[in-house]
Amino acid sequence: MVLDLVIRDALESVAKIKCTEPNEDQMLVKLEQERKGDVDRVRNQIDDAEREIATLNESLRDLEESLNSKTLALEEKKNQLITKSSELEAIREDAKKNDEKLAKLRERKLKACSEFSVTDVAALEDTKMKLHVCCTLTGVHFNSSDESVSSGYVANAATSQVKLFDISGLPRKEAAKKIWETIEKTTALHFV
Repeated sequence: MVLDLVIRDALESVAKIKCTEPNEDQMLVKLEQERKGDVDRVRNQIDDAEREIATLNESLRDLEESLNSKTLALEEKKNQLITKSSELEAIREDAKKNDEKLAKLRERKLKACSEFSVTDVAALEDTKMKLHVCCTLTGVHFNSSDESVSSGYVANAATSQVKLFDISGLPRKEAAKKIWETIEKTTALHFV
């Protein structure tokens, strides 16, 4: 009887062991699947990270190219600025020289105008501009017609109009020559 009980307990224990063995296999399979799932998840995360890194690298390359392009454009603008600054400096130098020339001309004109007043503008053919300048600077006045110059004088504002030459009836070329001689003698201004 006792032996029967011992045998029965032993058989029950063996049956229990047999019942638990399939559960252990299932647990191992489940654990293996979980491990495989974890590995796949990690691999997916690694792939995602690699894709993100590749995208970031591409963006970085684009930014570097853009920066290089902007740097080149900036250098070009700097060079243009240097060139324009040089041109501006040259223009300022020219303007300064022109201002100095203009100041000298004004001084000369004021000096001439302080002694002579301008009363008329010349109208001779080939020497029109020269005579115009002379009249402006020296105050030389002359009357002319189509054929000849009738008379000429220097107008002195301080005193009165003093007639310096009589060229009545002279042809224009001779009259112009006489006018020039008179201007040079009277004012010490020599014109080419």
